[in-house]
Amino acid sequence: MSNINISIQELPTVAILSGGLATRLYPVTQKIPKSMIKINGNPFIDYQLKWLKNAGIKKIVLCINHYGEQIVDHVKDGEKYGLIVKYSWDGQNKLGTGGALKNALHLLDNTFFVLYGDSFLCMNLKDMNRTYLKSKMDALLAVYKNNNRWDRSNTIVENNNIVLYNKSEKNKRMEYIDYGVSLLSATIFKDQDGIFDLGVLYEKLAIDGNLAAYIAKERFFEIGSKSGLEEFSKYIDSLINS
Repeated sequence: MSNINISIQELPTVAILSGGLATRLYPVTQKIPKSMIKINGNPFIDYQLKWLKNAGIKKIVLCINHYGEQIVDHVKDGEKYGLIVKYSWDGQNKLGTGGALKNALHLLDNTFFVLYGDSFLCMNLKDMNRTYLKSKMDALLAVYKNNNRWDRSNTIVENNNIVLYNKSEKNKRMEYIDYGVSLLSATIFKDQDGIFDLGVLYEKLAIDGNLAAYIAKERFFEIGSKSGLEEFSKYIDSLINS
């Protein structure tokens, strides 16, 4: 286990996985990517990038594919957000979430955050980075004590470590759900090739005792489903009208 040394003051680059087809949101996403869905007049990605800037992030890599040129045209180099934004294209073949990250490694730090293009999170990334550095592990996954409330829990946490991660297995001991953000060392991708899902990599890391847990306290929002999109819209409305 390597746990690359990173300055706590300089947060790692964030990779945002934004290449999905978003078929659950059809017909809304038949001609636009999820990141460009407008909420209160602004594309979702605006809320995401502004939050990351306020959280202390400086550099972003957007992993894109489906209508990705729309994201590039809107975000450009990130200057309007106070960020440096670069792009990694999947290409003609879908690579899976894990494959998309391996494809983007040349643009990322030795250790980097990962989040999804349809997630809005309320958490302290600096504290998460400190937790990662103390863990001495190659990966850290933020989890939330869900108890099957919003979606089926998929994670068992013991002594601040994830001992089981599985999206398909049912286990009564699964009280937590992955929160949608992780910190990963680039070294965990060295034996991975081709098309693969990030969840499969999490499963292996947990079995190997190499996946630390960060317990998130605030609930997360996602716009990958119609119900999630409605909830996030209500959340933004409540902020504007408060």
